[in-house]
Amino acid sequence: MSLLIYCATPSRISEKRESIMDFVSSQGHGPFHPFQAFEYERFEGGMVGRERTMEFCRRAVDIVNCAT
Repeated sequence: MSLLIYCATPSRISEKRESIMDFVSSQGHGPFHPFQAFEYERFEGGMVGRERTMEFCRRAVDIVNCAT
């Protein structure tokens, strides 16, 4: 069964984001990375704002957890 895997990475290892997502894909699963889904300039740093962006991220975690 394919899973949707939450692939958030802390900023200290952000350079590994692509390799982590590639690994998840190579295992036949779908990588979900919130920093790519909710780009800073449009969401937290833009008109959406931090509070609503955090709500979207919490909802995304719920969706990923339901997919497992």
